[in-house]
Amino acid sequence: MSFCYVNDTTIDQASSSSSSSQHQYAHVMPESPLQHKLSSNNSTTSGHVSRASSDMTPNSQLEHEKRVRREIANSNERRRMQSINTGFQSLKILIPHSCGEKLSKACILQRAADHIKSLENEKLKLQSQNEQFRILIKSFQIDSTSVLQTQRRLSTN
Repeated sequence: MSFCYVNDTTIDQASSSSSSSQHQYAHVMPESPLQHKLSSNNSTTSGHVSRASSDMTPNSQLEHEKRVRREIANSNERRRMQSINTGFQSLKILIPHSCGEKLSKACILQRAADHIKSLENEKLKLQSQNEQFRILIKSFQIDSTSVLQTQRRLSTN
């Protein structure tokens, strides 16, 4: 599996024309078959264009490059949206809701935030109870120690 950076510079290297509306992605993504196709079709060796792209007229080559770049962008956007939708499905599983209940993405986010707040409150409540139990245990330990000491004094007399 090969990797490539998907950003303005990678796409600009593949084509002489660039679009200022392209988004920059700072992460590394696996190279798609289309990206591999673009890089292999437009590769240059010592300044000579490969045979596949030299058979085309400059206009058809430019159109081909634009189409391939659009296909790459569409493929990247599909993967991004699939990743987002998978994240929403994972989040929906973790939040309390009725089985089969349809939830919008906004509702999933709101319920997730509410659930996190609820869990934080529950955690604080349990930490408080835990501290109260520690104090109670300490008092029992002190009481049991004093009872044992009293029993020893009484038994020695």
